[in-house]
Amino acid sequence: DKKAYCWEISSGKVLATLDGFEGRIKAVCIEPMGDELMASDGQSLLVYSLAANRIKSRIQVDRSAYSGQAAAFSKDGKLFATGDAYNIRLWDVPAQMELG
Repeated sequence: DKKAYCWEISSGKVLATLDGFEGRIKAVCIEPMGDELMASDGQSLLVYSLAANRIKSRIQVDRSAYSGQAAAFSKDGKLFATGDAYNIRLWDVPAQMELG
């Protein structure tokens, strides 16, 4: 349904819903302290604050018709990569900028 959900495992309660994606969700991440959630469809990257209960930022990470074929976060959630048929783009999530 082009949404990402975060559940509290013990109760089954939905803690957050991230929506507004154009395509299927390709990658999700919970930062190590558990304060922020991140999800991407390979075109948009949404960062959600659990404390504020809102989307903190939305970053356009790709514009190609082939974008979002693959996406992944680093273990700490600070780096994000998207891939298409021939390119990999790397992003610094806290700085909201492409690294190269």
